[in-house]
Amino acid sequence: MPFLFENLLVYQKALDFADEVCHLTSRFDRGSLQECVPLLELASRRGQLSDAVHTQLKARLEEISRMLSGLISGIENRTR
Repeated sequence: MPFLFENLLVYQKALDFADEVCHLTSRFDRGSLQECVPLLELASRRGQLSDAVHTQLKARLEEISRMLSGLISGIENRTR
């Protein structure tokens, strides 16, 4: 039985985004960033991604951010 948050579209989109970032960063040379989390590594290796990939990832992250903000606002409004 899944947890209730697993049914949220924003959770599913965030999980898909995290999987994509992990996939993209798995091809990077590890070097001195071996211990970094994938998003930090992705940010530091910006030049290794095409502009189209970077733009697409940024758009997806902005969508997730808006969805989370809406979810938080909805929860805050319910508790007032």
